[in-house]
Amino acid sequence: MNSAFSHALRVLICPECGATMPVGIDGGKVSCEVCGAAITLPPRPTRTPHPTEADELERLAALRQQSAAPLRTPEEVKALSQAGKLDDAHAEQAMALWQATRRRITGGDGDAAAEELLYFLTQLLHARLVLQEDDSTVRAILETASEVVTEPRYQQVFRAMLACEAARAQDLAAAEDWLAPCDPRSTDIHADSVYRYARAYLATHRRAWAEVVDVLGPTFDDVPLAESFRASACVLRANAHEKREDVGAAIYELCRGMTQLPNGAQRIEKHIAQMGALAPCRRSYGPARQQAEVESPVAPRRLMSPRSIALAIIAGSCLLIAIALGGGVQVGGFRLDILFLGLGLAFLVPVVAGLVRRST
Repeated sequence: MNSAFSHALRVLICPECGATMPVGIDGGKVSCEVCGAAITLPPRPTRTPHPTEADELERLAALRQQSAAPLRTPEEVKALSQAGKLDDAHAEQAMALWQATRRRITGGDGDAAAEELLYFLTQLLHARLVLQEDDSTVRAILETASEVVTEPRYQQVFRAMLACEAARAQDLAAAEDWLAPCDPRSTDIHADSVYRYARAYLATHRRAWAEVVDVLGPTFDDVPLAESFRASACVLRANAHEKREDVGAAIYELCRGMTQLPNGAQRIEKHIAQMGALAPCRRSYGPARQQAEVESPVAPRRLMSPRSIALAIIAGSCLLIAIALGGGVQVGGFRLDILFLGLGLAFLVPVVAGLVRRST
């Protein structure tokens, strides 16, 4: 099957004009059909998987420690986007920066910061191109980026994205080819999460529900995932439960995602819409949304502020001293028990007032 994402083809972005450019897998001299630029390309990089040999329990523990550490979007990318999306006004500027960053890396002037910038720019451009249904350019920009970067994390992300796009185009054989060189046991939370998601997404297209649950875990907290993948994984997991006729488990998992993830309900609704023809969670989404609206957690209100706690401790100490002294100790004609009693009551007044305010 020759889809826009066929692994048997090689399609790159022209480094001069930015057009898509079919090229040979073996590389060599090619000319861009749009701008006529003559380009010499190396062969497509061949990569073989090198699974991490760490103990699985140790690997999962290491991933959990990373799960709360999201990748930070570079300032250059933030300046090009509004609410995380690339708008028309900045599209050409984003592509120009992507090309310039690509040339930095391929020309030997790149570094870790350049690869990170290319990664985020590719994500930004990819999201826009998907909305425009421009599969040819989607494929070309992802394949080009996967060949340019040297960081294994980014290589794995781009190949997994190509696998998901191939699956969306119903070319499951190509999807498997794109995933084949990936590390299935990475110790990097982002590389591991994107691999798990791609595996589960392909399994969803094959209707292999048991595999989806095995890859993502049967419940919300079973498998450590990067924050950016938790909502989409929640949808695939719940959908697999629903398709296995365990609608109750599907509702429960969706409800947990809606109530426990930041903006969980909106994110889950967005991912369900993006999965289009897969139409996930048809029976479970509605009941889960209703249940989440009822059970939506309210931030707990502290009964006492830190200041009130400190004042209460001081007041209590003063009162205990007053009781211990009794009436037998005087200094300069003043009874110390009365002095400490007065201090205790003085510190207690703002504490009581604060409690009254918080209870109303």
